[in-house]
Amino acid sequence: MEQCIILYNEAKWLGKEINSIQVNSYSQSSVNNYNNKVEQHTQMTSAFNKDCAGTQSESAYRAAQKLNAEM
Repeated sequence: MEQCIILYNEAKWLGKEINSIQVNSYSQSSVNNYNNKVEQHTQMTSAFNKDCAGTQSESAYRAAQKLNAEM
């Protein structure tokens, strides 16, 4: 369960980071950096869905929300 919470939080933070990135479409390194972060986020959300899905996903979501509220 703890790993699910960590994964949820890291994916959430990375998603926020991705949404705030300004990609310079003329810079290959900027595009590559963005694409790498999107790929990492995709892998994280896929892992969360695979490993924490079902009955655990709702309780992991609630636990993560509670943990975040305490921070």
